[in-house]
Amino acid sequence: MISSLIIYNALLFLCVLSAYLTKISTNSSKKILNVFTFLLLFGIAALRSGVGSDFEDYVRIFENIDRFKFNQIEPIYFGFNKLLNILGFQAQSIFVVMGAIAAFFAVKASQKTKYPELFIFSYVTLIYLNSLNAMRQEIATTILLYALLLLIEGKTKTYILLVLFATGFHYVSILLLPFVFINKIKYDKKTVFLTALLAFLFIRVGVIEILASSGILSGTKYVFYLNSELYNQSTETGLGNIIILVAKHFSLLIPFFIPRSRYPEQLIKFRNATLILNSCLLLVLIASLDFYILHRLVSLFTIANIFSLLLMVEAKIRSRQIWVFVTILLMLFYFENDIHISRKNVPGKGITPYVTIFERN
Repeated sequence: MISSLIIYNALLFLCVLSAYLTKISTNSSKKILNVFTFLLLFGIAALRSGVGSDFEDYVRIFENIDRFKFNQIEPIYFGFNKLLNILGFQAQSIFVVMGAIAAFFAVKASQKTKYPELFIFSYVTLIYLNSLNAMRQEIATTILLYALLLLIEGKTKTYILLVLFATGFHYVSILLLPFVFINKIKYDKKTVFLTALLAFLFIRVGVIEILASSGILSGTKYVFYLNSELYNQSTETGLGNIIILVAKHFSLLIPFFIPRSRYPEQLIKFRNATLILNSCLLLVLIASLDFYILHRLVSLFTIANIFSLLLMVEAKIRSRQIWVFVTILLMLFYFENDIHISRKNVPGKGITPYVTIFERN
């Protein structure tokens, strides 16, 4: 347990330090620092053994890939498994390749922001540990992080290609394809009303039940999820869970209370995108209280938390430093708690203790 705390916290500290130094470094030094950050993120993911509750499932898929049909697993993930098998690699190779892809897009995305150290901090505290368990989902989320930053710059075609690429790892990523119009949407009272209406429909009308009984998802693994007692149960809302939810998602709320006029003009598109993402995440959070399976969408829209912190630090308000400090403190609390509660002998992410391929029997 202690060694895991040291490993994960050292990863966080060194990645944030390296990302910060890229801001004050020459181009050649910046490349070296980016490679260093990449190697840290890649190394922990690639060299793990039995870390993550789904680790053995990924090994089983790899070792039995010939038994799967192409449409039973997301196509790009299927393709990597198939190719590595043909080339004669062992199961560990899939974690090496997936770790490299996630680390590459995380570093690329950080360098698209004004505050790469805050990006890396929020990425590691909110997404990275979960990627050691829900590997395919968080690879997709990391790709989408980079894709959205490009979209805000107006690179629509690249965004569409990256969304499709992310969908090849996890089908839920396709839900972000409509965001291609995000630069044309003005965040106003109508958007707030629509979000509230959708939240009401999810809870009162029973959209999930309608979806499950409609036959739209017939023949897919999602029918199992929707009909499963494990995934279709309500989320526990005890005091402990509420504290964790607040710690993770506190950053979502602040941007709603900061007027548009308090941001530089060049950040208005980023503000609109962030508020729309925040609204989507709040909608999914509300719906997930009745349906645990929707926590998979919560993970996808965690992008909103990262964008919110990056937006908050740019706000021209007196209390900015206080809100940024509180947000960072809560994210750190979530990170440390995640390490503590994610032991392998209890239900959860199973990322503690951290074991390398050099330690396994």
